[in-house]
Amino acid sequence: MAAGGRDDPRAAPFHISRGIDAPREKVWAALSEAGRLPQWWAAPGTQTLNCLIDFRPGGMLLFGTNGADAGEVWIKHVYREMWAPSQIVYVASFCDSRGNLRRNPASADWPIEVLTTISLDKAGAGTGLTLRAHPQNASDAERSAFDEGRFEMRDRFSGWMERLAGYVAK
Repeated sequence: MAAGGRDDPRAAPFHISRGIDAPREKVWAALSEAGRLPQWWAAPGTQTLNCLIDFRPGGMLLFGTNGADAGEVWIKHVYREMWAPSQIVYVASFCDSRGNLRRNPASADWPIEVLTTISLDKAGAGTGLTLRAHPQNASDAERSAFDEGRFEMRDRFSGWMERLAGYVAK
C-alpha cells in the first residue's frame, strides 16, 4: 500500500484520554456553547480574541487567541457530525481571522486538515473524554510532521483537558 495509506504505521491516529469529574452533559455544554469556550479553552497567559460557533453539522468554530509565546493564532473547526452528549467529529485547521485556511505558524509542514473525534463516555458519576486526531489529505511531509509532533500534541491536549476539567468542576 502507498505511503500514508491505511496500512502505513505513520497513519496511526493520535489519541489521548482522561477522566473528568463532571457529568457528560456539562462537559458537552463546555465544548459546544460559545459563551463557555472562552472561559477555559485558551492556555494561561493567552488572551481570547474571538469565539464564533455554529454548532451543527456543516457549521464551524472560529477561535482566535493572542499569547506572548505564539502571537496571534486562529483555529477553525468544521463540524461533520455530532451526537449529543457523546461525540463530536470535526476537521481542525489553522486559519486567519476570517477563517481562510493557512499553515500552522509553528510548523510549515503541519497538515492543513486534521480529522478530530471527541468522545464522551459515562464513567460513574463523571465523564471519560477521548480525543482522536488524524491528518486528512496529507502529503508525506505533513504526515511526518504530525507523527513527529505527537509528544507536543500530548502536552498541549493534556493542558486543554486539564483546563476543561477545571472549568466543569466549578
